[in-house]
This record gives sequence, structure tokens and C-alpha cells, in this order.
Amino acid sequence: MATPGQPGHRQGLSDGRAPRRTAADVRVPRAEATAARIPRLTYARESELRETYDEWWSKSSGLFAQLAADRKLMGLRRGLLDGFTAAVGGAGVLDEFTTAGIIAAWWTENRYDMKALAAGGFERVLEGWVDSVEAIVDPAVPGGGADDAKRSSVSPAERRRALDQPVVRELIPEFLEAVKAADKAVAEAEAAAKTAAEARAAVADAGTDTDDESDAASGEPAEPVAPEELAALDKALTAAKKSLTAARKKRKALDDSFLPELKQAAKWKLSEAGGPEGVVLAVLRRDLSDRLNAALAGGRREIVASFRRWAEKYEVSLTDLEDESGDAAKALGEWLGVLGYGR
Repeated sequence: MATPGQPGHRQGLSDGRAPRRTAADVRVPRAEATAARIPRLTYARESELRETYDEWWSKSSGLFAQLAADRKLMGLRRGLLDGFTAAVGGAGVLDEFTTAGIIAAWWTENRYDMKALAAGGFERVLEGWVDSVEAIVDPAVPGGGADDAKRSSVSPAERRRALDQPVVRELIPEFLEAVKAADKAVAEAEAAAKTAAEARAAVADAGTDTDDESDAASGEPAEPVAPEELAALDKALTAAKKSLTAARKKRKALDDSFLPELKQAAKWKLSEAGGPEGVVLAVLRRDLSDRLNAALAGGRREIVASFRRWAEKYEVSLTDLEDESGDAAKALGEWLGVLGYGR
């Protein structure tokens, strides 16, 4: 084996020196930095596509009113699918299959609303959405026609599902903000109450702990907890519990007022000229827009993943490979020379 100073010896970790930093070591951070820039690089094209979508929707939204008048459901379907595919697909950001899949999935999800629109206009659709929310938070137990009993309790998951309905976000967005603030207040109050209870329990445990061995070793009994400290902790715990009770009571009041608030907002919209149409179109537009944004986000992730695969595959350039091959050939020749096989 070659020793330091002899041909073929490679300096490295064995003799205390750090390994030589290669070009690949420099390229990896650069590749990650470039991958992080991809969302910014795609922003302009994505914005153009969203503008194209907005223009298409503005031109095509009249098809819904036409459906309410002529009840030609297939005409609406054909107009929406063809128009969306031509406008959004023509922008060149998403491929034709993704574009067609977006509008097809949207139509499948909302086809019953389209049938309701054809049968009873925008009013029928809005009323049906509100009735669906009511069925979640105040469901009737089947058993006797108009005298069906109402279920006394609804699970938190069901209430959350009702709050997440698109019509709720459109009719009473301020109510949802109030619910969000109330949920945050409850979480903070629960954390404060837990902290106060743990502090009080820790002091109580310290005051009642009698370690015979430690007392015998020190010759002194455990120091009792001051009454003032206990009183202060009790006061803090009581205040925290009161705050938690108040926060939960406020949150419960919001649950109780949710359905009346929603019905009142729907009633106002139904009484306005063009109110039901505005709500229905806003909900349908948001749904389709969310699907488009999800497809854009998925495409962006695919670009980042592809770039990382390319960066890993071509991490070492052809020039570096040739240099390393030349170094290896030179080292092999030196080794052969040491062994007596030199030419």
C-alpha cells in the first residue's frame, strides 16, 4: 500500500485532512435554491390563466340564467364544458386532459344543483342549500311525518361540516369569523386553565411529600407551602376556570344562533332582486376556481419534483466525469509503476 509521499497515495480523512469539495457539492444547494424559485417563476403564467378563467366565467355565467328560463340542461353542460376547455386549455398552462377533468368533475359534483336550477330557478337552489345545512345541524329522526322528533345533540364534526358548506361562507362570512375567534378563545382558556391546575397540583404535591430518607439525611422536615402562595394559586385557578366557562358559553351561543343567522341571511337574499342568482353563481364559481387552483398547485409540485430528479440525475457533469476518469487512470498508472508493472 502506498504511504504518504509515494505515488498513488490519496490525501483524505485518513491523514486528518478534510475531503476535497467537489463541484457536485456546490451544485446541490444551487439546485435546491432553483427549485425554491419555481413557484415564483410560474406565478406570471398562473396569473394569466386565472385572468383567462375570470373572463370566461363572466361571459359564460349568463348560461345559468338561460337554463332557468329554457330548462335545457344538456345545452348548459355542453356550453360550459366546451367553453371552459377552449378558454382554460387554450392558455397552454394545463394539458387538455387535466382541463377537461376539472370541468367534468365540477359538473358531476353540481349536476343536481343544475337540475334544481332548471326546475325552480336560483331560488330553488339557494333554498335547497339552506335546507341541507339545516338537515346537518337539526336533523329529524324519521318516525311520524310532521311529528318527527329532532335529535337532541349534534356532534362537533357535524357542526363543523355544516359551517364548511359553501353557502355558509357566502351568506354569513362574518359569523364564521366570529366562530373562529371564539374557537381560539376557548383553546387559549383551556390552556390557561390546564397550566393553573398543574401549578396548583405541583404545590399541593410539594406540601404533602414526606420523603423519610431525605428527612433523615438532612435532619429537617420538608418546608411547608405558604398559605399565601396556596391562596394565590387557588385564585388564579378559579379565575382560569371562570374564563374557560365564559369562553365555552360564548361558543355555545354561536352554535345556537348559527341556523337562525343563516336562515335570516338567506331570507334577505331571497327578497333582493337578483340576490339568489348572485349567491348561487358565487358559490359555483368558487367551487370551480378552487378546483382550478388545486390543479395548478399539483402541476407546480410536479415541476419541482421533475427538476429535483434532473438535478440528481445530472448532478455530476460530463466534464467532471472525464476529470475524475483521468485522475483515476493517472492513479492506476502510478500504482502499477510502484508494483513494477510500469511501461
